[in-house]
Amino acid sequence: MNQPPHDPASGEQPDDQPPSPGDQPSHPGDQPQTPPPYAGGYGGGQQPPHGDQPPPGELPSYGGGDSGYVDPVAGLASIGRRLGAGLIDLLLLIVVTSLVSLPLVDRRVLDPGAETVTYSPGTGLANLIILALVFLYFWFMTRKYGQTLGKKALGIRVVREEDGGAVDNSQALSRAGLYTVVLIVCCCVGGIIDVAWILGDPRRQALHDKVARTVVVKVQPGAPDPYAAR
Repeated sequence: MNQPPHDPASGEQPDDQPPSPGDQPSHPGDQPQTPPPYAGGYGGGQQPPHGDQPPPGELPSYGGGDSGYVDPVAGLASIGRRLGAGLIDLLLLIVVTSLVSLPLVDRRVLDPGAETVTYSPGTGLANLIILALVFLYFWFMTRKYGQTLGKKALGIRVVREEDGGAVDNSQALSRAGLYTVVLIVCCCVGGIIDVAWILGDPRRQALHDKVARTVVVKVQPGAPDPYAAR
């Protein structure tokens, strides 16, 4: 029996006819490929989106996800810089508060050879002014810039411990409040204990950092400033 001739106009091809070149991928890159797993262990083994990758100098976390532990001190300010910044701030505050408060202090209080004096209203007012100036200095500079003058001089900055962002007002208030209390109300002992806490803490946090949930990091050259919009 004769086979019916193939009609090209019908658009049908015999089963044994190879596909036309136009049906094949034109380039090896057109072939679907499965992306390799991400070494950092982000969920599902896929490459994380760009926004999930930490920028240079970002604050490390305690947990490293599937990839393991992340060193919590990477990117943090050194102990030397923190102590140096604190010393600069302390000297500046001594000068400023002395200039403001000394005219109000009873001179007999400052004279070791003077007779015993009772409480002086001027001295009490001077103490309140000192307390207010210290608190406002640390609160405003941290809230606005993330840096006191001492921190700015040594290239370090206060940020949120969870993501390295700018601190909010409540964090700046609690940080400045506790630091002022231990520095002035508790005198030198409280200030020494507060600052010395960074020596044994893995994130180099002082007590006022722990209360406010903040850390102090190095300012990375070229890295975006989280406080720039304020």
